[in-house]
Amino acid sequence: MSKQYFMVFRIFICLIISLSVQNSHAQKEMNNWFWGHRGKGMTFNTQPPSAITSPSPLKFVNSNICVSDTNGNFLFASNSYSYYNQYTNITDQFGVNERQLLFLPISNQQKQFYVFSSMPSFADDFSSVLYCRTYDTRVRNGLGGIVSSAIILNKADFVFAATPHINNEDYWLTILQLSTKKIFSFLITDKGASMQVVTSYIYTTGEDLYISNKMRFNHNGTKLYRSNSSDIELFDFDKTSALLSKPILIHLKDSRTAEFSPDDSKLYVSTLKNGVFQVDLSSEDSTLINQSIKNIYNKPVSQDIQIGPDKKIYFLRIEVEPYPGNPQGTYYPLYCINSPNSLGRYCRPDSVNVFCDDDTPHYSLPYYVTPFLYEPYRLDFPDEVCPNEAIFFRLKGEQNIRSQSWSFGDGESNTGETPRHTYLKDGIYEVVATITDYSNKTYRCRKEITVKTKIKNIGRIQHD
Repeated sequence: MSKQYFMVFRIFICLIISLSVQNSHAQKEMNNWFWGHRGKGMTFNTQPPSAITSPSPLKFVNSNICVSDTNGNFLFASNSYSYYNQYTNITDQFGVNERQLLFLPISNQQKQFYVFSSMPSFADDFSSVLYCRTYDTRVRNGLGGIVSSAIILNKADFVFAATPHINNEDYWLTILQLSTKKIFSFLITDKGASMQVVTSYIYTTGEDLYISNKMRFNHNGTKLYRSNSSDIELFDFDKTSALLSKPILIHLKDSRTAEFSPDDSKLYVSTLKNGVFQVDLSSEDSTLINQSIKNIYNKPVSQDIQIGPDKKIYFLRIEVEPYPGNPQGTYYPLYCINSPNSLGRYCRPDSVNVFCDDDTPHYSLPYYVTPFLYEPYRLDFPDEVCPNEAIFFRLKGEQNIRSQSWSFGDGESNTGETPRHTYLKDGIYEVVATITDYSNKTYRCRKEITVKTKIKNIGRIQHD
């Protein structure tokens, strides 16, 4: 075993990750987002999300992480250069931009978190150093700050992601090392890190992944996304062995970061100049997957795309128009995909009317790895129906349902296994199924349905 890998394991022996929390726990830890050159903030503690007015907005650009506690109270954030506490004060600063950040809560410690960061090496501008920092919100009389910082890997120009082990108690940490074109994983348990590296995949050809791109596991941890400048590779991931297999090549130029729909049936890819694309993953056939690619938003967007606790997928549109305070005129209004489980135009991308102005969001959204908003169930019903048409609503997925209830978005509800419902008026309705399994875990699955009267085209009658 190399000295570098040994250093990784020495540090990670002390790492206990509490990612096996319930959905509600994970959602609340990502409930407050700050970003933008004027520090605009948005909270998911309200439905729908609303602007944060207190504490005063943070004054930083490009927040890479925003951390809340299990009750949804904002704790700290980082914009790659500085760390800000819950009072918006700077607790720690670095003189160089951290290329990627992700946070992990420490087991049984609601006020202490590990932050992993990929920072450019001072000795080599083309490589990165992986840091493991401990941020404790209790130190300095409650002001918070970094209490430890250690290099765990040198010259490692990489990106990283995490996903649960098959036992749903342990986790895999997966790293892509661009210089060696290796993807490797190791297991993290409640007792620390395994000493055995699993080399998942080795590239022999192809372009490198941009360091600014982010790998992404799907919500149930069976797929891994990576991209380069011309293609996407989508791997099967074995949650028992951490081995990658069956790579599917998806041809989509300028692909950057991606996000999976809550039910993992769709992939949304940001491409900067050409907007956001949807890829239908309901088939395992690469030809059908490539044929399914649809441009669902065709204006320039930033590279970041992130699912929120409300199961909607958020991205930033790039606008170039002068406005007061910014004569250059580049700003990034917030958009979201309202029904990401739906196909094509029914996924309904639209602007988010949270702020009174839209000139403040700036380039990047917070990145979350720990909140796995996994939905083991899928809602099965048509995307569009007519008024007065009787529709059956079904659940697909795991056969572990103890109880279920349905809200149809029009004020009506049902608790049946396959409820039948009829909409009376045109409109877009959000259907919510609340499922409780035999382990007392509760899931809420959402999907929109469009009710629209179809107008028949009657040809003009010709008269002699």
